[in-house]
Amino acid sequence: MIIAITGKPGSGKTTIVKEVVKRIGGVGFYTEEVRKEGKRIGFMAVTSWDEKTWIAKVGTAGEKKVGKYTVLVENFENKVVKKLISEMKKERLIYIDEIGKMEMLSNEFKKMVGDMLNMKKLFIVTVPVKNFNHLVRKVKEKATLIIDAWDYWDNKEKAVETIIQVIKSSSV
Repeated sequence: MIIAITGKPGSGKTTIVKEVVKRIGGVGFYTEEVRKEGKRIGFMAVTSWDEKTWIAKVGTAGEKKVGKYTVLVENFENKVVKKLISEMKKERLIYIDEIGKMEMLSNEFKKMVGDMLNMKKLFIVTVPVKNFNHLVRKVKEKATLIIDAWDYWDNKEKAVETIIQVIKSSSV
């Protein structure tokens, strides 16, 4: 079962994921902005196994870019994706924040997301509003529940409770 949380940047997708995971656990990662002197300089993945590693940042050499950010694909694959693939086999609930443009530059990540579509597990994923990629579209099509974080802007608790209720009633 897939629970997809969608919304524009800053709508609270990650906040909802973090609160659900805080209450019921799971394995996976969420994405955190990194700021320096008030300016966003990149993004880090924060994992359930206490790894904190760069996904993308400004001022770094590299060929794979999204906007002004250089995506550190090898770093993301080695420290997040490979471990998550291994952990997914053991856990019932997996969270992925986010299935976004930066993450999708990783072939290993794309394969993992494709494999996820056919697994009998519970997934909480965040996805962008626009279907920039066929896998994002497929994730939304396969989702049992789609939450638009913007609809819960002033009541994230309601979104969290809805997700937890769906998970608890699942037979997966």
